[in-house]
Formats: sequence, structure tokens, C-alpha cells
Amino acid sequence: MFRNWNLMRVIRLLAGIFFIVEGIRSGEYLLLLAGAIFTVMPLFNVGCCSVNNCAPRNDYNGAADDVITFEELK
Repeated sequence: MFRNWNLMRVIRLLAGIFFIVEGIRSGEYLLLLAGAIFTVMPLFNVGCCSVNNCAPRNDYNGAADDVITFEELK
């Protein structure tokens, strides 16, 4: 839980704590929920790119110089 901390993780944690405090202060439970999500994400290092799975796979095995033919539609 305390490994691989970077600037983005710290910013998400601080934003989550801020949202929780503001949600409690204003009585907005939706803001409190958003704060809980933003706080849990950096603590457990989860998110869309936390395990470097954001890059699309390159499954195309064809040649780079394949000829593409186009047909004009009228």
C-alpha cells in the first residue's frame, strides 16, 4: 500500500480527502461518495492505468506495406 507513490497518486489522495471534508461540511453525500472513491483509489493503487494496461494491443501480424484499395461510392 505504501509503495510506488508518485505525484498523481498523492494528488488523487489529497483531492479525495478534500472532497470528503467538503462533503461532510456541506452535507452533500454525493460529494462524500466521490471523496471516498478518490481516497480509496490511490490507497490501493487501483484505477484505469494502475497496472500499465492502458496501451492497446498490437495483434496485427500483416505486412506494413499492405496495399489498400478503395472504391468510390456515388
